[in-house]
Amino acid sequence: MNELPKSEYFYRRGYKLVRKTVRWFLMEPIEKEGERDHEIDDVRRLTIEEAIDALSYDSDRKLVETMEAGV
Repeated sequence: MNELPKSEYFYRRGYKLVRKTVRWFLMEPIEKEGERDHEIDDVRRLTIEEAIDALSYDSDRKLVETMEAGV
């Protein structure tokens, strides 16, 4: 299991500014487990190039580009 670069950003919860750190790992599924939650819009299998084109945020595209570079 390879750890990818983490994402860090701030968001507002009411009047409070919250710092969030997301740690990413490159893994392969063994079997389907559970259902996606409200934070996941869609699940698809894509090539790295297709994923880069489909993503909305620059930070997510940069994360996928690190996989292309062979983390």
